[in-house]
Amino acid sequence: MNTNTALSTSQLEEDLRCLVAETGGIAPAFDPKAHFYDELGIPSVKALHLLYALEDKYNVHVEDQEFIQANTLESLRAMMSHLLEPGN
Repeated sequence: MNTNTALSTSQLEEDLRCLVAETGGIAPAFDPKAHFYDELGIPSVKALHLLYALEDKYNVHVEDQEFIQANTLESLRAMMSHLLEPGN
């Protein structure tokens, strides 16, 4: 069982915001609907680092296609919420 399932949605979003900002080299005060690559300018190599950081921090496996589609903070939070649900 994953120990991170007790995270609230707001705490998960804040944790992800910090991780995206740190990994992407951007300020944490970004629009949750902003596209990571097109609007925030996060390079693809940093996106790979984000993927690895997510898998390490939350002890989950993220499918490449899922990660590619999670290109905003809102969509990333939704994906991670699903992955952290009990039974996943």
